[in-house]
This record gives sequence, C-alpha cells and structure tokens, in this order.
Amino acid sequence: MSEISSDGHRSRSLLRVTIQWLIPVAILIAFVLSGHFGGAVSTLGDVHAGWAVALVVVGIALPLSHAWRWCFLLRRVGERMRLATSARMTALASLLNYAAPGFLGAPAKAIFARNDAGIPVSRSLPTLVAEQTLDALLLLVAATVAILFAGPVLIPALLDLITFERSLYTVLIVVAGAFAVAIGWVVVRRLLPAFSESLVASLRLLVQGRDDLLPISVLTLSRWLLDMLAVGIASIAVGLRLNIVEVLLIANLSLLAGLIAPVPGGLGVREAVMAALAGVLGISVPAILALSVLHRAGLGIGLPIVFGWARVREWRGG
Repeated sequence: MSEISSDGHRSRSLLRVTIQWLIPVAILIAFVLSGHFGGAVSTLGDVHAGWAVALVVVGIALPLSHAWRWCFLLRRVGERMRLATSARMTALASLLNYAAPGFLGAPAKAIFARNDAGIPVSRSLPTLVAEQTLDALLLLVAATVAILFAGPVLIPALLDLITFERSLYTVLIVVAGAFAVAIGWVVVRRLLPAFSESLVASLRLLVQGRDDLLPISVLTLSRWLLDMLAVGIASIAVGLRLNIVEVLLIANLSLLAGLIAPVPGGLGVREAVMAALAGVLGISVPAILALSVLHRAGLGIGLPIVFGWARVREWRGG
C-alpha cells in the first residue's frame, strides 16, 4: 500500500514539475522559431564587461536590501534575526525560485526561519506575505504611471489585447484565487487552531503601530530602484539606449508578470512580456531578449556571492 502511495506521489510531483517547465520551454521554442534567437546570441557576444560587472554588483545589493527589510518586518512581530542569517535565507530562497514558482520562495524562507532561527512559521509568514505585497504594489503603481506616460503609443495596443474572453478569464482567476484562500483559511482554523490564532496575532502586530515603518519603506523603495537600475544597466550593456519611460515599462511589467506567473522564476513569461513591449515600442526584439538573459545571469551570479558572504559572517559570529 505504501509503495502505491509513494508511486502516486512521485507521479504527481513529476506532473507538477512538467507543467511548471512547459510554459518557459514553449516560449523558448517560439523565440527560436521566430528567428530572434540568433540575433540575441550575437548581441550577447558584444556585451561590455564593465557593465556586466556593474550588473552583478546590483545583483549583490538586491538580496541584501531584501534581507535587511525582512529583519525590520520580523521586529514588528516580536522576532529578531541577524542580517547575515536573513541574507543567507533570502539568497537561498531566491535560488530555489529558479526551480519552482516564484511564490514558493516565501514558504521556503518560513521553513528556514523555523529550522535555523527558531522563529515559528505563524510569526514569519505574515512578514513574507507583506514583502510580496509591498513589492507587487510598487511594481503595479510604477507600471501604471509608465503606461500613462506612454499613453499615445502603448494604450491603444493594450486595448487591442483586452477582449471579453481574456477579461472574463482574468476575473475567473481572481475569484478562484480568493475562494481558494478563503477555503484554505477555514481549513487551517479548524485543523490548526493554535497556529491560526498565532498567525492572526502576528498580523495584528505587523499592521499596528509605526515602529520601523521608515526603514521598511526606504528599503522597499531601494529594492525597486535597484530593480530598475538592473534593467537600465543591462540595456546599456547590450547596446540599447532606452529612455526612462521605456525602462519603467519593460522592468515593471515584466517583473510583475514574473512575480505572479506559476513557472520557475517567471522564466519565459518575463521574456515574452519584454518582447511584446519591444514590438509595441519599436525596440529591437533580439536586443531585448539579450537584455533579459544578461539581466537574469547578472542577478543570478549575485545570489551565491551573497550566500557565501552570509555563511562566512555567521561562522565568525557577525
């Protein structure tokens, strides 16, 4: 009986992994068949090394600002964590996102915090939800502002994409998501009453009072600015000269799509959004694809560097 159960679990896990990677693989195949892939590879061969190094530096600063903000959020729920420990967990969770949907990094951090720092999941989970919400809201606001500034060029193209079927599909997804959250909350309250009570108490601590609101706000803004800077540096490295509105559009819309997409690291989805925007704005699609690859590589290289630095700091007791 246990062998049958184990086989079923492995089959379901394999199915989930296959579905997660199906979208990015399909998008990659589409790019190869479109003829833009060769141009993107050629553009990457001409990348200036200095700008690539600058991108890696930003890739180091991003998880550090993210980790520092988490320390302040944890303080609001009565918990303490050293910056080095927070940076290690943040970098590792971000690396895990390249093998699983992006929103699974938050639960992973909650498990790390429980196992390594003794922080209950009911305490850390609200702070991680707050992180995702703050980042998504800022991306949404910035994307909206950029769309308004680019109105004469972009809004007609966006309106052409808004059909009744797509609007209905979006509404259904939102309703289904809200329903799933509500059902999950009822199940948790019934099966784990102590956990749910602790979770509610942590949420109250998180939203009440004004302690640490300034550093949390500053670090959220700095994280967003670093994201914009990373896209700007990558664009210069591949030979593009984008104006500020184009950077805001490409960065915010692609990052927002990657944040909510149920695929590993938003892989393929971010690239598809960037390519679609490039077509509307009259920007070279191969150069945009090269920008995306360089952007991922630069930020990805920064993560193990931060992880290694954090480990050394922890070993030294810093």
